[in-house]
Amino acid sequence: YQSDSFPTDPLCNLFTRNGANLIDFVTDNYINISDQRNRGLDLTIRYQREFPWFDFTYQGQFTYQLTDTTALFPGTETDDNGDVGDPKFVGNSTFRFVRGPWTLFWGVDIIGPSSDVDDCPSASCLGENIDTSVFGPYRAVIDTPWVFYHSLSVQREFDRFRLTVGVANLLDENPPRVTTINDQGNFDTVGQSVLASQYDYVGRRFFMNFNVRF
Repeated sequence: YQSDSFPTDPLCNLFTRNGANLIDFVTDNYINISDQRNRGLDLTIRYQREFPWFDFTYQGQFTYQLTDTTALFPGTETDDNGDVGDPKFVGNSTFRFVRGPWTLFWGVDIIGPSSDVDDCPSASCLGENIDTSVFGPYRAVIDTPWVFYHSLSVQREFDRFRLTVGVANLLDENPPRVTTINDQGNFDTVGQSVLASQYDYVGRRFFMNFNVRF
């Protein structure tokens, strides 16, 4: 029902309906995907330098996705690149400061913006025909902003063991919230947040690691 080619999507042919338009039979045998393509640019940066008081290392890994197309049947290709749940840009940066047995680590996971606006140009999808007497002033949110997850840790090396303490999602960043009424957008949600693997649903958390060498 959410296909760009509905109601003529070939997937509909796998359902046999009766005169009352009710489903009589579903063809559920295994059908391999017709075509799937993904193209992008990967960039890795590493910089090291010794300062008088500490050694510094920066490393960044970034991906910019150019294409993410899928065709369940020939002639039904869709490009989800940049849609909610499939951002064009993701990356991470890590900063390490080492002085003797001590290491200070700061990491940033970066998730770029995404939007379903281009896939939902109708007034219904954008929420322009929502009954404002019920919902009040209303604007459908079917896009996501830049999201940054920070983590921080301190590590201490001893003769035979290593101790690390830190905090993940330092700023307690929530997943982006989107509109869920009237099925705006073509994305999955949990509560009022986007359900996608890039986002953190746990929130700020503290951790401790203890490693022993034998």
